[in-house]
Amino acid sequence: MTGFHLDEYAGMSITHPASFRQYLWRRFVSQLPLPPAAFHYVNAERDPAGECKRLGALIRQHPIDVAFIGIGENAHVAFNDPPADFETNEPYLVVTLDEACRKQQLGEGWFPTLADVPTQAISMSVRQIM
Repeated sequence: MTGFHLDEYAGMSITHPASFRQYLWRRFVSQLPLPPAAFHYVNAERDPAGECKRLGALIRQHPIDVAFIGIGENAHVAFNDPPADFETNEPYLVVTLDEACRKQQLGEGWFPTLADVPTQAISMSVRQIM
């Protein structure tokens, strides 16, 4: 089994309480009988465009058979907010988070103020997820 992380805030440290990498590791991946290299995280501390290319190359080597995803309050899938790009063939994208999405993150208690919520994220594309 090979796993892929859907999305992460651009620039987010794995030590930040809102880090999805940290959340996935603590609550899911660390509980599985997998070698650490079997799960590919979005490393948001790297250059976003370079990280999209790195993950894209990996996912092309390991096609997805099943996906466990969440759908946001405004119907976003990963960080693909409506209207999302359904046409791209790129597996990962750098996306801009609109105010509705950022307010959702604030409302969930991950950040103290709206200004603290990142404005960009690295996200698996809709086409790749579907």
